[in-house]
Amino acid sequence: MGAVVLLSVHLLFVLLFFVLSYKDIVVNSRLMLALVIFIPVVGAITFIAIDYLLVQVHLKGNIKFSLSGKNIKENEAMSKDNSVSEYSSLRNAGLSNDDAVPLEDALIMEDRKLRRSVMLDVLMDDSKNHSHSAIINKARLNDDVEVVHYATAATIEITTDYENKLAELDKKYKEATDDKRKIVLDEYINVIETYINTGILQGRMLRIHQATYFQLLAERINYLNDIDDYEKLANNYIKMKQYDLAEGVISDMAELWPNSEHTWLTQIRLFSTLKRGKDLHELITRIKKGSFYKSRKLQEVIDFWDY
Repeated sequence: MGAVVLLSVHLLFVLLFFVLSYKDIVVNSRLMLALVIFIPVVGAITFIAIDYLLVQVHLKGNIKFSLSGKNIKENEAMSKDNSVSEYSSLRNAGLSNDDAVPLEDALIMEDRKLRRSVMLDVLMDDSKNHSHSAIINKARLNDDVEVVHYATAATIEITTDYENKLAELDKKYKEATDDKRKIVLDEYINVIETYINTGILQGRMLRIHQATYFQLLAERINYLNDIDDYEKLANNYIKMKQYDLAEGVISDMAELWPNSEHTWLTQIRLFSTLKRGKDLHELITRIKKGSFYKSRKLQEVIDFWDY
């Protein structure tokens, strides 16, 4: 009877956290719901703690934490102490930096020790290199509990680093003089764009950063009036299904650069996404008949849609 009660309470917790996550009341990644599902009680507490810390990092930009709530360096030291024998034996057996198995390949291998070794390698030796961010995020779906643990720890550290960096850049941008403002703005845009593209952000946190990203792109447009920024902004609006805003940006592009390949490709993407076949056909026909240079990329798009 007691087991039935405990199971019922656990299922209630799981249902509650799913509702909170899908209504974006919590900012934690939905992948973290695995903690709640597979680790009764403790998983729910951990989920809440991580969610709270993520919010604090975003708001303050100065909190360093790890899965255990301790200082990151302390956590790394504990990981090294607990896993040093397994990790060292694998590294000494021939897994040098030059011969190491790529992380993405290791995740699909059946050798659990190798998968764990690679994750430890990323955590211990490359914790500040975010080039693996997207793969680490994917690793949280792995069927190996240890790999998921390592990947989650790495994801939290990466998230903390990005949030701290963005908080620092936001402050620098607001305080920058006119001659330095554009330099800081470029760095700000690059960092937040890279962060969004890692796939780590989800739900409300993703939308918050996307809104900031759009605002920064719009400000950069005011500085440079560069068609690349218009195209990037329009394509991101399309991606977010904000079609009215995308169409407004594309209208500006058509007015400023009516015969630009960037304008045409962005228009084609909008029309195809909205399934506006008549508008798309008219645009393709107009481009096809135009007596101007067409790049290979544009010609391929014309050939694809020409009917």
